[in-house]
Amino acid sequence: MSRARRRKPAAVTPPAPPPSPPVEPPEDLDDRWHAARAQWSLAVELKRPLPAKQPGVVACIDLQTRQTWVDFGLLKHHGLEACLEALCAHEVGHHIRYPNTLLEAYRLTRFLREELIDLSTLWGVPGQIPLVQAGRWDFLLNLVFDLLINTDLKPHYQDAFVALYRHLSAESPDPAVAPDPLFGWYMGLYEEGWYLPRNTLVGPRTDARLIELRPDWRVAAGAAFQHIRGNGGNRCLQITRFLFDLQPLWASAPAESGCKASLEGGRPFGGTLSPDDARRVFQPAPGEAEARRWRRGDAVGPPKKAAGGPRASGRGGPSGQPGVGEGDPVRTLQDVMQGLCPPVEVALAAYRRMARRVTLDIPRSLVAGESDTPGPTEPWDFGDRLEEIDWLSTLARSGRPVPGLNLEKRTWLVEDPRPGERASPWIEIYVDCSGSMPDPVQHFNFAILAGFILADAALQNGGRVRVVSYSHTHRAMPDFVTSERHAHAGLLTYVGGGTRFPWDVVYTSHGRWRRAAAIHRVVISDSDFLSNFLYSDVVMPGFTSPELVTAALAVATQTPNSLVLLLQVPPTAPEVSRLRDAGARVVTVGGWSDLPAVARDLVKILFPVADSGSRTP
Repeated sequence: MSRARRRKPAAVTPPAPPPSPPVEPPEDLDDRWHAARAQWSLAVELKRPLPAKQPGVVACIDLQTRQTWVDFGLLKHHGLEACLEALCAHEVGHHIRYPNTLLEAYRLTRFLREELIDLSTLWGVPGQIPLVQAGRWDFLLNLVFDLLINTDLKPHYQDAFVALYRHLSAESPDPAVAPDPLFGWYMGLYEEGWYLPRNTLVGPRTDARLIELRPDWRVAAGAAFQHIRGNGGNRCLQITRFLFDLQPLWASAPAESGCKASLEGGRPFGGTLSPDDARRVFQPAPGEAEARRWRRGDAVGPPKKAAGGPRASGRGGPSGQPGVGEGDPVRTLQDVMQGLCPPVEVALAAYRRMARRVTLDIPRSLVAGESDTPGPTEPWDFGDRLEEIDWLSTLARSGRPVPGLNLEKRTWLVEDPRPGERASPWIEIYVDCSGSMPDPVQHFNFAILAGFILADAALQNGGRVRVVSYSHTHRAMPDFVTSERHAHAGLLTYVGGGTRFPWDVVYTSHGRWRRAAAIHRVVISDSDFLSNFLYSDVVMPGFTSPELVTAALAVATQTPNSLVLLLQVPPTAPEVSRLRDAGARVVTVGGWSDLPAVARDLVKILFPVADSGSRTP
C-alpha cells in the first residue's frame, strides 16, 4: 500500500496591520499658527492646519482652499516639535508670497517645464524630457520657493530649519546606499548662503560625490544663492539660475530621491484653475523674456523696442515659440502642459501663439467728402424743396422772383474722398473638420491656424466673426460674435468622418444677415472641397443639388458680399478655374510656412480698398 501524501496546510497570510491614526495637533497649535501668520500678515484668511496623511510630506498646502497640512506625527517621532512654528510660517509664506496664487504656481510650472526641456536638449540628456513632461521634476519649483521663504524667515527660525533639514538630509548608515548629489547640492545652497559650518547639512560622503562631479561646487552654490537673492523681482530669472547649476547632476540625478529635498515632497500646490485662469497660464510671466535672454548669454535688461511692429510678409511663417520648439507645436505644448491645464485650453494657447505672430491690418475705408463747396446754379421748379432756393442769386439775376419761372437753386460739389476709419468686417469662416484634417486639439491643423489669423484680424478691427465647422454634418455658431473666446472655441470644433460642404448654410446665412452688413465668407479646406463643389449632395426644399450650389454661389458673391476659398491645393487644378468662373475668389497655399504672405494677400482680396493707411486714387 502506498502511503497517502500528507498535504501541507496552506500558508495563512497575516492580516495587514491597521493604519496608525494620525497624531492629533498639539494643544498650543492655535498660538503657534497665529505667531507663524504674524511673520507675514494676519490680514490673509487661512485655515487652521490639519494632520497630513500623505507619506513623504512634512507639510503642504492647497492654494485653492487655503488649507495647510502638517505631519504632526513625524515631528513628534523625531523630536522636532519645537520646529512646528517655523514649519507653519514656511507654509504661510507659500500662501502669501511664494507663489501666492494657484495661477502663478501653474504659470511658473509651465515656464519651468519649458526651460527643462530646452536645457535637456542643450545638455544632451533627451531621456529626461518625458519625465519633465510628466511632471516628475515639478518639485524643483518648490525648492526655489522653499529657499526664498526660508531665507526670508532665517532671522527668526534658522535653528529650526537647520534641525528639520538635518533630519531630511541625514546620510544612510549603510555604505552601500549611494548619496544623493541633487539633494546635497540643494543643502549646499543653505550652507554657503547662510554661512553655516561645512557638513552641517551636507554629509561627508555626499560632499565627496559632489566634488567628483564638480570640484568647485561650493563656490558655484554660493554664487547661485547670491544671484537668486539678488534678483528678487524676477521669479523666472531666479528659476533659470537655479536650474543652470543642475547640469553636472542632470544626467544621473533620479527625481525620486531629489524630491525629498522639498518639505512638500512631490505634491503640487493643489487645486484646479478656472477657465479664465487656465488661459492666463500661457501669458508670459513677468521677467520670462529676460530669463531666457540670460540663459542664452544675451544682455539682461528690458528688451529694446523694435523700430516697427511686424506685419504679415512672405518671409516664412510661424516657427518654434520659446519653450515650444519645432515640429508639431500643438502636440509639443500638450506634452509640456500634462496635468496643468485642460487639452482644449492648451490647444487654444498654441494657436494664439502662432496666430499673433501674423499681424493683419484691415485697410481704411474711403469716406465720401462733405458737400460744402458751392457749385453752379440750376432752375428751381415745383416739387423741389424750398430750402434749396438761392435767393441772392435769383434777385441778382432777375430782380423779381417768380416761382416756376426764374427761381434759382444752388448745387454743391462733393470733395474728393478721404481715408476714414477701418472697416468693421463681418467674416463667416467655413472650416473643414473632416477626417482628412487632424484633430486641432491634439495636433497642428493648418486650417485652424488660418481661421485664428482671420478671426483675430476681424475682431481686432471692430468686426464680427461666425464659425461654421463642417464635415459630413456641420456645427454652426448661432450668431456673429465679437468675443475672441467664443470665436476661438468654435474653431476647435472637430467631427471627423466624410465631407459635405454645407451650401444650404451659405444660402440661409445670406437670407438671415443680408441687411446687417456686407459679409465676407471664407472657406478653408483642402482638395476635398473640389469634390464638394462638383458632386455636392446637400439639398434644400425647392432646390435640387446643382440649383442649390448655383444659388448659394450667386448670393455669396453678390456685391458687397464675397466668397473666398482658401484651399490647400495645387494652383493648376482644373477645378480652380471653374470656381473662379463661378464668381468665387480662390487662394491656393502649399504649406503653412507660406501663411503670412497668403494672409496678407487674402486681406487685399477681402478689402480691396487700399493698403493700410494709403489712399486710393
